Amino acid sequence: MSIHIVTDSTSYLPGGYAEQHGIDIVPLRITIDGVLYREFVDIASDEFYMKQESGAKAVTSQPGRRSLSGSTRGCWRTRRMRFSVFISPAL
Repeated sequence: MSIHIVTDSTSYLPGGYAEQHGIDIVPLRITIDGVLYREFVDIASDEFYMKQESGAKAVTSQPGRRSLSGSTRGCWRTRRMRFSVFISPAL
């Protein structure tokens, strides 16, 4: 049985590393002034920091269950064990 690694975008893996090693990255959710973004999908780091510097209020939250479901379905289809690494909710 093979192992499939899943992490969230707070892992900040170097560019191309996840693709090279077959790691799924689930984006963190960021709400800025009431608008929901997915980290590195809907908003890049430089845009996020520009909004912060201009006084925007940002709140982050863990990836939703729906974001994880695609990875889980893929593991069931290919009979791979999923190993997930996420940031602690206690932080």
